[in-house]
Amino acid sequence: MGKKQTSKKGCILITGAAKRLGRAIALGLASDGWDIGVHFNQSKKDAQTTVDEIRALGVKAQAIFCDLSSPNAGRLLIDECVNTLGPVHCLVNNASLFTFDTAKNFTSESLHQNLSVNLVSPLVLAKTFADQIPDTEVGCVINLLDQKVFNLNADFFSYTVSKVALEGATRLMALALAPKVRVCGLAPGITLPSGPQTNEGFMSAHKMAPLGKSSTPEDIVGGVKYLIGASSLTGTTIILDGGQHLWPSKRDVQFEV
Repeated sequence: MGKKQTSKKGCILITGAAKRLGRAIALGLASDGWDIGVHFNQSKKDAQTTVDEIRALGVKAQAIFCDLSSPNAGRLLIDECVNTLGPVHCLVNNASLFTFDTAKNFTSESLHQNLSVNLVSPLVLAKTFADQIPDTEVGCVINLLDQKVFNLNADFFSYTVSKVALEGATRLMALALAPKVRVCGLAPGITLPSGPQTNEGFMSAHKMAPLGKSSTPEDIVGGVKYLIGASSLTGTTIILDGGQHLWPSKRDVQFEV
């Protein structure tokens, strides 16, 4: 008899779940009956608000602090989630460091910071997650990437390098952790205003795609739900961006402020 897929009612750990896309994913999955580990770093108040909203849906939730730049972050975060909510059935690596630099002005420090949070931590989390999955079940790791991985430009250089590396690591981990764990990627397009971007700049960038619009938070939540339920899918990244990755990026539009 083969392994059984993890059942719906269980626990999902989402990094960076206090705000923005992480919060939307947390609430969307909670509405399906999942208990949610709400990881946060600096957004303690927002994390607790998200937890309260999740609990109002009739499932369990816990805000869990962890600095993902710490060398032991992955192990500590998984252990804390297991201790408070029980075994983790799915891991969503959503948290990212997103700071502007270029290939001409990046520093060793900025590159290491981005790699630590956006690459090393998700991989250690995935490894630790796999260790606690019973041999009779199949877990799922979902790495949030970026359409920029498939539509390269030199803006946000350190961030982009880390996401390109994570996309490759997603495929490697899918091979290494199979058949016990499926590892998938989800690459949004421009979904929410970032940094100093104005609403006008965001809307202009959002429309720069073949479909006339990029992804919405609802699209990303739907993509995560699909990946959790797609029991035969691993090592694949789904791009949800309105086709944005098919056209060359335009820096002056995409990051207009």
